[in-house]
Amino acid sequence: ADAQCPGQSPTSSLINMRNNGERCIITFWVNKYNDGDKTYWTAVNDVVQEGTYVDGDGNPVHSQYLNWAAGEPTGADEDCVVFINDEAYDVNCATGTTGRAVCTKQAQANA
Repeated sequence: ADAQCPGQSPTSSLINMRNNGERCIITFWVNKYNDGDKTYWTAVNDVVQEGTYVDGDGNPVHSQYLNWAAGEPTGADEDCVVFINDEAYDVNCATGTTGRAVCTKQAQANA
């Protein structure tokens, strides 16, 4: 995806949607800002194999975390997954809609 996390910290990345906790983060932000059609970018994509959605690390994403909007997913040229109004849409990674990047930050080990 062309969406990036602010500052591109090596320990931050777009949210992966690996579990219900990460799915709840999307719901939290959508509900907190409730700003209509605002788009929230994730790391979920089907770039490698059309119709097989994986996270930013290449791990499969279970469909239970993707609340697809009616008629979605739609096309071969739309490989990135965004959330609008708490529903998933596949969009073109390069020319898709603008919006907010939903980022997570990994904890760093103390030396």
